[in-house]
Amino acid sequence: MWLGYRNHQLFFDFLGLGLLLATFVVLAVAACHIRRRRRVAGLLCVFALVLASGQVYRGTMVSQQAWLTMLGAVQMEDGMDRPTRLAALRRIWHPDFGTARAADWYVLARSWDVCHDLWSQARCTRPVPSEPAVGVARELLHELLTRPERTATVPQ
Repeated sequence: MWLGYRNHQLFFDFLGLGLLLATFVVLAVAACHIRRRRRVAGLLCVFALVLASGQVYRGTMVSQQAWLTMLGAVQMEDGMDRPTRLAALRRIWHPDFGTARAADWYVLARSWDVCHDLWSQARCTRPVPSEPAVGVARELLHELLTRPERTATVPQ
């Protein structure tokens, strides 16, 4: 299940839905204890915040604009660095969903010194992909990252 606002998406699988349900249960128990035991209620609220933060971390996927940056970052490398970049991107790519977790892409984009396009930023390299259409760029990335035998033929 996807929950999204504009081009940002939050993915819920069974574990994510379990985290959400546990968060609501913990908050309900905290509400019951708020008058009697403030310390217990406070600890339960902190626990609910940790559960919710865990789901936000594991469920927030990259924005659509980031796919163009990913493709451009792979295409701008030539020679021996291109397979290295593909391997690094393959480690964070979720082939079932055809996307990557935002936190993982943020770390990888910083190591490559490219804009991550999760929010506006200045002073970073903005690679230009061969394909300006977001959907086509995503399909090209998915093909490159799910079929290892085709990594040597990255379209330019």
